Amino acid sequence: AWRGDESFQHWLYGPVLDQPDHLIDAVASARVSQPDYDGAQRRGFAESFDLHDESSSLRAARAIVERLPVKGRRLR
Repeated sequence: AWRGDESFQHWLYGPVLDQPDHLIDAVASARVSQPDYDGAQRRGFAESFDLHDESSSLRAARAIVERLPVKGRRLR
């Protein structure tokens, strides 16, 4: 039930296996199927690691704080 859950957005960056049985085959075919996931990978990278005037560490800290309950939240 991961589809549509933003906590699993990174699972759109390539094939997802339910069992490790076919792991070797999946790794071997990763190079061939990578273009199918290029757009999602680039968007994910830009959302996670893209450089802005605000540092990545501060953006990450802000994202964590925004998920915390409002009571007791302190942010400079």
